[in-house]
Amino acid sequence: MEEYRSEKIIINDYSFLKNTDFKKEKDLKEFIMFNIDKFVKVQLEDKLINAYDEYQIIDQVYFGPRNRRIDIYLECKKHNYIIELKNPKYKSENTKALGQLLNYARQFSDSKKKMVLITTFFDIETAKTIEYYKLPIKYIYFSKNVTLEYGGQR
Repeated sequence: MEEYRSEKIIINDYSFLKNTDFKKEKDLKEFIMFNIDKFVKVQLEDKLINAYDEYQIIDQVYFGPRNRRIDIYLECKKHNYIIELKNPKYKSENTKALGQLLNYARQFSDSKKKMVLITTFFDIETAKTIEYYKLPIKYIYFSKNVTLEYGGQR
């Protein structure tokens, strides 16, 4: 992300929006966290105050091996961001992420909150669902060299 910038473009063929830059979701998270200041400035157009990975949702009583955690939680000047990361094998994992984001976000009464889904495998059906229901979710395709935010059908 040395010359990191953001552009608005129109894409008609989404089939190429899948990458293998990251072996695991953890690698994707580490890459974003390493470049978090640039990511927040360029992609979110905000100024970072604090960044947390594996942010635990405290008011959840959960009986299992792991409590629910937000992949990345950002406190920024304009907004606070609840970020769900996906490095999926199947596009349907992005659809599941929509439910996760909505479930996590309802537990924050913060009026500054924004939801973001970052994926390495873009799924147009997930994007259409976000658009159809007017969900307040940024949907971002992410690779080491390119980020593309879904902006709706043309």
